[in-house]
Amino acid sequence: MAAPQVTAGDRLGFTLFLALAVHGVLLFGVGFAPEKPRAAPNSLDVTLAMHRADDAPEEADFIAQANQVGSGTEEDKSELTTTEEAPFSDPDSRQVQLQEPTARQPTPAWMLIEEIRQLFQIESLKRDVDLIPENVSVLLLIHPKQLPEQTLYAIDQFVLRGGKLLTFVDPYSEADTQAEMPGEAVIDKASDLPALFKAWGLRMVPDQVLGDGSYAMSVNMGQGQRPVRHAAWLS
Repeated sequence: MAAPQVTAGDRLGFTLFLALAVHGVLLFGVGFAPEKPRAAPNSLDVTLAMHRADDAPEEADFIAQANQVGSGTEEDKSELTTTEEAPFSDPDSRQVQLQEPTARQPTPAWMLIEEIRQLFQIESLKRDVDLIPENVSVLLLIHPKQLPEQTLYAIDQFVLRGGKLLTFVDPYSEADTQAEMPGEAVIDKASDLPALFKAWGLRMVPDQVLGDGSYAMSVNMGQGQRPVRHAAWLS
C-alpha cells in the first residue's frame, strides 16, 4: 500500500491551525489586572520638647526626647506640621543602631599653671573638700563656681589661720568651655564668692575693669594720627 502524499495545501492548513491555536492560548490564557496601590509609608509624629519637666504627663499627646507639660500658644492640641519635606520615604520599619555620644575631650592644662608648676609644687584639691591640708601655703582658686558650703567653710578657716589665698573670679569667662558640647544646655560662665567676699569686706563689681595703664599697648589710629595707648589691650 502506497504512503499518503502530503501536499502543499496540507502544510498550509496545518500551519494556519497551529497559528490559530497559539494565538487562542495567548488571548484567553493571559489575563490583565490593575496594579494594586502601594501601602502608604509608616509615619511617626515626633516633637521637640523645649522645657523639660520632672514629672511625666498622664496622657502624652506626642513623642519627644523629654517630658514636657504644656507648651506653645494654642489652647487646643493640634497636628504637628512643618514646611520641610523628608528627603526619603521608606514603607518598611528597620532597626537603627544608635551612635554612642561623643566623649568630652580632656581640657589641656593652662599655660599659666604649667609655668607655676616649674617653680612650685602644685597639689590639686577636690571641689567638695572640707579641709585645706596643713602643708598648703598658698591656696589658688581659679574661676570658682558654685562651691559647696563645706568647701567655702574650709577656705574661710584656711584664711583665718593665716593661709595665703589667691582667687580669680570672672563675671563672664571666655575660657569656660565646659558647656559647649552639642546638645547640652548653656550654663552660667560667671564665677564669684559672694558669701566669703562679704565676710571679708570685699565685693566683685562685674561691670567695671581695673587695668594698669603702663601695660597698655600702642594702637595705630590711622594714617596721619598718632598712636594711642589702649588700656583694654595689655602686653
